[in-house]
Amino acid sequence: MSANQLILKISNVVGFALVFVVNYVYPQHKGDNGHLDKILIYPALWVFKIWLPIFGLLTGFLVYQFFEAANSATVEGIKWYYIATSLLNICFVVTWHHGSLDILEFIIRVLLLGFLSKIYSNLSYYPSKNIFDRLFIHYPFTMYTAWAVFTTVLKLWIIFPALNTTLLSIFVIAVIGVTGLHFVDYHDRRDVVFSGTLAWGLVGIALNDHDEVEKPIVFTASVASAFFKSLTSVLNTTLLSILAIALIGVTGLHSVDYHDRRDVVFSGTLAWGLVGIALNDHDEVEQKPIVFVASVASGLIVGWILRLRRQRTLDETSPLLYHQ
Repeated sequence: MSANQLILKISNVVGFALVFVVNYVYPQHKGDNGHLDKILIYPALWVFKIWLPIFGLLTGFLVYQFFEAANSATVEGIKWYYIATSLLNICFVVTWHHGSLDILEFIIRVLLLGFLSKIYSNLSYYPSKNIFDRLFIHYPFTMYTAWAVFTTVLKLWIIFPALNTTLLSIFVIAVIGVTGLHFVDYHDRRDVVFSGTLAWGLVGIALNDHDEVEKPIVFTASVASAFFKSLTSVLNTTLLSILAIALIGVTGLHSVDYHDRRDVVFSGTLAWGLVGIALNDHDEVEQKPIVFVASVASGLIVGWILRLRRQRTLDETSPLLYHQ
């Protein structure tokens, strides 16, 4: 190990220690808690506990980098980029603490994501040779990069209130879902960890306490997280089929519950088609995600229709009961 390599690895340790100290000094930093309730795509706060495994795996990296097996990936792949991410991490925690520097914090997050993406890309040239390479070289930076993608989107919604609409929120959740599908099924690395990290964030959105108005967002997040969590290998056309079914489901929910006409017939017709997809004889492996999404979409639409019908019945009978 040369002197320059030793300096690099020691600097990695120092950078991590500084990040840890800054997060300890600013204990309020728990993932934009003070801002997330302002946006429609805010997740439950427990999803930010993902920092525990990320920091844990990074700690393993800091030890493993001193072994010969990790030397090439550390020196030639990760290089000084990890030091840059540590400094940027410190900067964004400090700017977050001051609260009024949202634009600056967003710029820092974008730069952080850029350096992490560079590390993620470089590591593709250093495939895992053993379980330790996976655990302490690839997994920490894969999770870190994927989580940076998710939190950068959240910050974008915070600083640009015009984006905080139901339609755009549903769209960005669908984009995150498609990104997860791409990494798990079409990317060269078939990266389950990257997709699983995005799925973790979407599950947090789906399981958070949302208002009635935000139900389509919950629906989209639930479908997006569930089907690419369970995916292993599907046909190329399956991706577009799932996206189309999800859009049909959201359209049906919108028509029955948010449209001025509360159009049960329109939504029921869409649900009828989705039920047909769900009950058709599909290939056991390749089209299971389609069956799942169609079943969830049609079930939710039918449930909303029944709920609306029941509410109308109660509204009609309430005056009669009152006069009696």
